[in-house]
Amino acid sequence: MYGSNGMRDIKRIQTYEEAKLRYEQIKPIRGRAGDVRPLGNRKNDDYRIAKRINPLNNTTSYQCILYRTPVIEYKPDGDVEINMGGYRSTANRTFIEKVLYLSCYSKNGSSVLCLGNKAEVVLHNTKTTVIRRLEVHPFVWELALGEPVYETQMNKKKANNVRAKYGEFEKYLKAMINLREETRTEGVMGNKYAYACWKRMTFAHSEFTEAGVTEVESKGFPVELMANDQPEESKHSNFYKAALGIVLAIQGGHSVRFFKGSEMHLSSESIMPKFREIVYRHHSDEVFEKVLLPVGKAPSKKYNSWVKREV
Repeated sequence: MYGSNGMRDIKRIQTYEEAKLRYEQIKPIRGRAGDVRPLGNRKNDDYRIAKRINPLNNTTSYQCILYRTPVIEYKPDGDVEINMGGYRSTANRTFIEKVLYLSCYSKNGSSVLCLGNKAEVVLHNTKTTVIRRLEVHPFVWELALGEPVYETQMNKKKANNVRAKYGEFEKYLKAMINLREETRTEGVMGNKYAYACWKRMTFAHSEFTEAGVTEVESKGFPVELMANDQPEESKHSNFYKAALGIVLAIQGGHSVRFFKGSEMHLSSESIMPKFREIVYRHHSDEVFEKVLLPVGKAPSKKYNSWVKREV
């Protein structure tokens, strides 16, 4: 079973006392190895509760287990530990919602838990998050322990300074788009009265082979072809090669020999964003910075793959 399938019979558990009582009320399944106590339907032991005794201090806690992961653990001091077990799954989030009766949802690839009173916390994928109920507000929780959350953000001022190094090429690229752009109107499939207009550019297969631009990718793009500070006698030729390279990068960085036919078509609106991506990837150490986010804010992962990873 997966996701919420089979979890509908799970009743909420919000305190250590409730977890202890629920454990004692549920009888173990006979004939099973170990102490197996299902949280919901007794025919489904994917969701169960277990007692854990800490050998270091001999304290007893109770774990709500999803498959093999102790997702929620109730401590005698009132703390509730949440462990995603390395899975950002719908099943994990649904299990947390059913047991704790708190909203848990996905945002920007992260799991976010609503603590009540508009407070939220991002659940770490591999490390434990600890929450605690506020006594004065029985249905409101607070974060007791959590990992700091960082986001890769672009410094716009630095980004503009970096892009200025390729300002002449940027003007060249915009001029090429204006010259070669064409608007095409096509009927929408299944509706003879609807039409879609899109701006496209057409490139001949021979352009790439004659210019010697046959393979390129966004990562490792030859940005020196776009630089302002290069010999004037080769600048125009290099700008043309760089423009063709951007076209190939938009198509996934494949070799030009894999494209069938004599022409290649692509949206003209994709050219400039790809140019900026290539520049920012190359200068990622200058352009991007890690920023500590407020508690509960889920990080955007838009630029994560653009940043050079530390070895």
